[in-house]
Amino acid sequence: METIRREIFTQNESLLKTKEQLYLQKGELTAFLRQPCKNIIFMGCGSGCMLSTGAATMFSFHTDKKAVALAGGAVMMDPAKYKDLFEDSLVIITSRSGETSEVVYSLRELKKLTSFRTLGILSNEECTLRPMMDLSVIIPWTYDHSVCQTRNISNFYYSLTMLLAFYNGDEALADSFSAFFEFQPEYIAKLEEDCKEIARVGWDNVTVLADGEVCGIANEGGLAFTEISILPGDYSNILDYRHGPIVLVNSRKLMIVLLNPKTDEHQKKMIADLRARNGYVITLGLSDREFWGSNYHICLDKLDRFEAWGLAFINLCQILAFSKAVENGHDPDAPEGLNPFVKF
Repeated sequence: METIRREIFTQNESLLKTKEQLYLQKGELTAFLRQPCKNIIFMGCGSGCMLSTGAATMFSFHTDKKAVALAGGAVMMDPAKYKDLFEDSLVIITSRSGETSEVVYSLRELKKLTSFRTLGILSNEECTLRPMMDLSVIIPWTYDHSVCQTRNISNFYYSLTMLLAFYNGDEALADSFSAFFEFQPEYIAKLEEDCKEIARVGWDNVTVLADGEVCGIANEGGLAFTEISILPGDYSNILDYRHGPIVLVNSRKLMIVLLNPKTDEHQKKMIADLRARNGYVITLGLSDREFWGSNYHICLDKLDRFEAWGLAFINLCQILAFSKAVENGHDPDAPEGLNPFVKF
């Protein structure tokens, strides 16, 4: 388990290198993103699809573009159905391997049917996807050699959000991430110790709750528990969880809530409901644990942008999932039945 441990706990180094690379390409990325296009399409598989959903949400909220997220497998099964959507659009791909069959096949088939531009954020320097991209950001130092993706996810999330910052000229958003990088090593070190204690609590399944711009990275947080600690992990919008799934909350349920900074009353009631059902509740956001009534709270008042909270959140999920795997005697470097990427 030393491979995944190293990749989780050295993320700050890779993120700083990715920041440098993004700023080296800032001019060409900004010009490329601002070229006219009908739609912006984010596409990926697994974690890439989850991150695509979050990126599409951010671009839909904060730009004048129509942004959509697609699963590579859905497009692969019927490329012709997506022809009009892809026409004159910008397609943005994130990929660790650059070899996932669903994405490679979908792009090849659609290029036979219509024209569109492609931008890739890729961890593998020599891969099938790279020559298929019109512009690439190559970040090989983020490549996860463990089966489960960790630092790759953090760097992809940061990169996709920085595309939004470049598109909008939003220096405040970029600065909020930089502020996180300054205290991230200390933050991770504290999480390592706290997560060992939380891992000893008797929970055996996890639900992540979050809304808006962080929905993609939150969904990935649930997947981290599934892949790393081999426990059921899922995601829901915060208040929507009341509409049925809340019946599953009991003393075996861990809830991680990435709080919306714009509202308190409804979220406090939600947390009280979860606690009343004996769920173990972790919250991340403003104020303190006493205010929210959770079992464990991470105050993020040093970060003034909600999007940057996503990195603090995913660090928590990855470290806690790793800690639970260790507690349960599971080696996350060798998860049975899981492959680094899917290739047909």
